[in-house]
Amino acid sequence: NKNNKLETLSNGLDENLINNLVIIPYNNYDESIKILNKHLKNICCVMCEPIQGGLPDERGSKYIDKNLNFKNFFINTDTPFNKNLIKKIFAYIKIFFALIKSFYILLKIRPNLIIGMGGYVSFPICLVSAILKIPVVLYESNLILGRSNKFLLPICKKVIISTDYLEDIPKKYEHKFISVGHIIREELYNIKNFNKGSIKTNNILIIGGSQGAEIFGKIIPRVINQIKKDISDIKIFQQCLNTQIEEIKSFYKNNNIEAEVFSFKKDIYKTILNTKLAITRCGSSTLAELVHTQTPFIAIPYPFALDDHQYKNAKYYERKGYCVLIEQNNFNEKILFELMLNMIKDKNNLIEASNKMYNKKKEKVFYKIQSIIDNLIYD
Repeated sequence: NKNNKLETLSNGLDENLINNLVIIPYNNYDESIKILNKHLKNICCVMCEPIQGGLPDERGSKYIDKNLNFKNFFINTDTPFNKNLIKKIFAYIKIFFALIKSFYILLKIRPNLIIGMGGYVSFPICLVSAILKIPVVLYESNLILGRSNKFLLPICKKVIISTDYLEDIPKKYEHKFISVGHIIREELYNIKNFNKGSIKTNNILIIGGSQGAEIFGKIIPRVINQIKKDISDIKIFQQCLNTQIEEIKSFYKNNNIEAEVFSFKKDIYKTILNTKLAITRCGSSTLAELVHTQTPFIAIPYPFALDDHQYKNAKYYERKGYCVLIEQNNFNEKILFELMLNMIKDKNNLIEASNKMYNKKKEKVFYKIQSIIDNLIYD
């Protein structure tokens, strides 16, 4: 902040966006604390985003107070887009008090810059920042501007986007948009070579996203069992709901299919590096890592995602030849079996899709973001 005092503002931001960026792993307290302690003297901001369907609570705030030597602030807010009238009223009440608390926090720490990663959690602090004339930079990783970012667009200084275009950008704000590429975990940026052709086994990764994708656990194992009759050298890495783990493990074991089944895997990037084909939901972070590692994928968008942003993410990459898109209403055993069998047998198609992704991993994302931040703070 302006007093050169080390303080942390946690207000529902995505993963890291200040100076030298450091990724904090999801759902791993011990590793997160280890990383934070390592960089403690250089930390000016910690940003985090709640899992869809859940919010951070005061336990996290108390844990930081007890274990780490810097301040944090807890802001409780909600989305106003709930269809239930009672919940909508309570949401507006929460937002009102979140705005008041945001005033208190910002007047107390007086930051030089606020970075908002979208979502209703970042809305109060960003809105108050603009009122107090603190520069606001927004980040949008999807192909369509989120509702919170759309509302904040007139008052922000810049909008950092991960792709080369966004849908439905108002012309009068086009000058605010800067494409920098996707923000992904640090481990992947440090790897220089992604040679998918050297992977001998047909390793297939199934990623269900934060919601687990229950339908994946019902359909995909049966399809894999059919494919195994034609292609023997298959190994499966499947994410699923906790309630599905034992059933899916038993199915693969009973059918002599080598498989690793999990609900969460902290070093999943290592699995991605060793994957020939992925089947996935279409959150922007997951797709960014698959593209960066040149991993072809079958995209099955979550059909109830807000503003249908997952479909738009998938469609963007399908046009580039990186993936094949299946909408969930067409997602069945017959279609998936024929598609997967053809993709695995015709290795040239997988190699061609992988090669098309090559140039995307050369973007110097961190340097571009740091340059934008420096220009706003020091100019």
